[in-house]
Amino acid sequence: MTKPRLLVGGLALVAAALAVGAFLVLRSGSERGAKGDSGSGEAIVVEAGKVSGAKFELGGQRHEAKLLETVGSSARVVFSSENPNEVTLTRGLPLEVDLSSDAVADASVTLTEVSQDSARLKIAPLSPRAWNETSFETSGGFRPYSHWNNAADEDFSVVPQDGSNLLLYVSADHKLNWERYDTAGALVTSPALALGTVDPGIGGTGINSVDGAVVGGKLAAVVASTRTGVSLRSYDENPVGAGQPLYIGKQLANPIVVPVGERAYVIASGKFDPPQGSGGPARMIVTEADLNDGPRIVRQEAVTDTQGRELDIASDAAFDSTSGRLVIVYKHRLPNNKVEIRLSALDPATLAPSWTSVLAPGAGRGVTPNVCVAASGGKATVVWIRDSAAEGGHQLNVVNADVASGELTSVWGGPTASSSPRMVDLFPCELVKNGSSLSYAYFDTYAKPDAPTGSPDRGRFVL
Repeated sequence: MTKPRLLVGGLALVAAALAVGAFLVLRSGSERGAKGDSGSGEAIVVEAGKVSGAKFELGGQRHEAKLLETVGSSARVVFSSENPNEVTLTRGLPLEVDLSSDAVADASVTLTEVSQDSARLKIAPLSPRAWNETSFETSGGFRPYSHWNNAADEDFSVVPQDGSNLLLYVSADHKLNWERYDTAGALVTSPALALGTVDPGIGGTGINSVDGAVVGGKLAAVVASTRTGVSLRSYDENPVGAGQPLYIGKQLANPIVVPVGERAYVIASGKFDPPQGSGGPARMIVTEADLNDGPRIVRQEAVTDTQGRELDIASDAAFDSTSGRLVIVYKHRLPNNKVEIRLSALDPATLAPSWTSVLAPGAGRGVTPNVCVAASGGKATVVWIRDSAAEGGHQLNVVNADVASGELTSVWGGPTASSSPRMVDLFPCELVKNGSSLSYAYFDTYAKPDAPTGSPDRGRFVL
């Protein structure tokens, strides 16, 4: 991505108590984002099979639904009326579907039960909706200090540490930088100015991705470089003193580091290095690393299986201590080049997926949403924004997942507005846990759209 000059921005807070396991919930339990979702008519229930489709009538028109395939708790279904319309449904999550082939959604379809041979669908006509975004609040808006005159480039990470937030970011010269901010959003200046560059131990240049976390009481940062692939390194509190870099994989990209006890789990997308095998399309690969002994790689496993033109792209990951599961969210490119969002839960002991669900069906080329996840109390919260004319422009999406069972609950799915995050779909995002609340961090390219190109006020990171 092309970024104006960096810097960290104000506080865009969309939070709820982690203790109740319901992040980013609406202010009132009775208000779930939209009013009038169920439509003016009664819902019907049909059973769509692989061999024989289910015929039904809605709005005076006859339609047919047929099951194509299942993926975990998700199902790919084709609706046929005038023109076939293929969609991916996830159990419990309603999806607006265009049944009449007029480019306007006219039914809300929910997958209620699914097996290898059939899918039970609840279909309800849509009526006009009025969106209520009063629960999304933004505050802050300070202008950060710009000492290094660096411009933000492709990626960033926010790491809470002892009452402050450490920002790691990739600058336009493809170096790794750090800055520390207090909880009020001011750059830390005492006892010294808290900013500088970080040596990842791979030459310091060519970096295009970064993620950070506290592992075993130390900062661990994982970076991806166009020259050397993915590597992991530990640092002291202000990232000056460092341990030995650990090379994870030359053919990996988009890394995320997640602490699980004293170990670091690196989730990335790509291929294994030889001799383990480097052929085939990119998959999700998880590496368990011990930073205290060596450092060394304990094991490395592929946790997804792609075929043909399919492709997996890592987005974010988190660990839920209550269920003892890793959750990873990633973009899956289909053979038709559309991209869908998938969420998987893994057992760290075996790295075997417990379940996989499709959060968002495949969208057309050019619609590449970035997505982030946080987990606590047995719940995972996933947030993403995608920009698609067919979906009515910018759509903010929030889904909660029960990490043990994989059951999904839609918290929000509607247009963005002035009160919701102004993230652009091509820019990275992060969910950051600060104590008992959850913050949404993103790069705001339009912080001051009237500022000159290259001005530090033009774009900034926002937490």
